[in-house]
Amino acid sequence: MAISLTESAKLSTNQVYQGVVQTAYTYSQVLRWLKFEAIAGNAYQYARENAASTATVYDPGDIIAESTTTFTQVVSPLKRIIGDAEIDDFAQQTRSDQMDQTAAQVALKIRAVAEKFEGLFIGGDSVLDAKQFDGLRVLCTAGNANRIGCNNDAAAGATPTLDDIDRLIDQVKGPVDLLIMTQRSKRKLKALFRASGASMETHQQFGMPIDYYAGVPIAVSNFIGDALTKSTSTDCSEIYALSLAEGFGVVGLQNERTMQAVERPDSGRLMLPGPQVVSIGAMESKDASKWRVRWYAAVAAYSLRGLACLDGVRP
Repeated sequence: MAISLTESAKLSTNQVYQGVVQTAYTYSQVLRWLKFEAIAGNAYQYARENAASTATVYDPGDIIAESTTTFTQVVSPLKRIIGDAEIDDFAQQTRSDQMDQTAAQVALKIRAVAEKFEGLFIGGDSVLDAKQFDGLRVLCTAGNANRIGCNNDAAAGATPTLDDIDRLIDQVKGPVDLLIMTQRSKRKLKALFRASGASMETHQQFGMPIDYYAGVPIAVSNFIGDALTKSTSTDCSEIYALSLAEGFGVVGLQNERTMQAVERPDSGRLMLPGPQVVSIGAMESKDASKWRVRWYAAVAAYSLRGLACLDGVRP
């Protein structure tokens, strides 16, 4: 069963764990929605759908043509995202009357790890750097037929319209659960609504207002960037549409031994994802203690029809 960090925080009774995952998704809007699956080893092998099978109307006596869905075997190895924090023991002892120095530094390191995951989730490329996992930009290519451009694929991009967003959503051949864009793109989307005399749909979630487009929540990620190049334009961005459905869309991966186990009377044993905080202990050469935040994680895309990208998004 895939589960998100936000759901995990509700299910766990461990306050330290709750604090870790809440800190992670507070600083990453993507992590509020992405679900994670537990895997047994250090890599996950799965069948990625290539093209769906077809059906045809036949007359009596016609020869029926065979058509089956084809798959490609994909291996997604877990990657290690790690950050160390050294806390000076003098500062911890003398300056923690107002704010616990260890808690503050560890929280900042959790934020850094969460942001690193999000950066890889968007732009990770295992070909350019074997330490990375492939992100959305790699998974959405023209060759995979899940990348389209603004203004009906204008060569150098264009200012987006609401029709462009609708086309993007239509590219996903299943339920669309999340839109990801930069702050600039979101401002443009709001401006398009205002120009039409309407306002963007908003709901209270996670203790804050969340904007929606056609019932789909919007997550902002500035790891996409607003200075991408398309032909002669260097001020382009991208908008992603994702399905988060198990077995079809995009999910996070994490080794089950690095997850927190919780027993639920209604659903049995669950493995809850998120970064780990480990106390390394006192440092030998310094009057300081070291804490490590680590996350053994990756991403799987079960079908390339479960995600799509709108590129050439100009201001």
